[in-house]
Amino acid sequence: MKTEMKPKPKRPTPRQERFARLVASGEVTQEEAYIECYPTAAKWKPASVRCKASVLANNVNIRKTIEEIRAAANRVSRMKLERAQSILSARIEALAAEANLATTGDLCRAVDSLARISGWNQPDAVAVAAVVLTPEERARRFRETMGWPEPTEDAAP
Repeated sequence: MKTEMKPKPKRPTPRQERFARLVASGEVTQEEAYIECYPTAAKWKPASVRCKASVLANNVNIRKTIEEIRAAANRVSRMKLERAQSILSARIEALAAEANLATTGDLCRAVDSLARISGWNQPDAVAVAAVVLTPEERARRFRETMGWPEPTEDAAP
């Protein structure tokens, strides 16, 4: 009885790897990436380049490489976002702890930055119209969410 062996998936060549990285970056079109990796293609008709670039981009191994590169980039972006949120949250905590600074624009700017990178300014999917909050209103809502008291006027410097 003969056992069938599955063929090993072929690893992309260096040119194919470069093509995948360029396409995954989103900074160039498939055609531009193809021409950069295969310079002789610059002499071809645009339709030929488009066809070859499409065939290469839809190759199972290349498509998988592109998806892996994008997934890795998303993980890095998520880690950077989480780090920025952590830093801003710590800054907000520190500003709120210092009563004399809690009423200044520092707290509002930190809360505004945190809201922007956290997507809190984005309208809800069910919202008909977006509500744009002022930095002060955003800070008030944030303090409310965190359970912090409103700053008092006598806390100002």
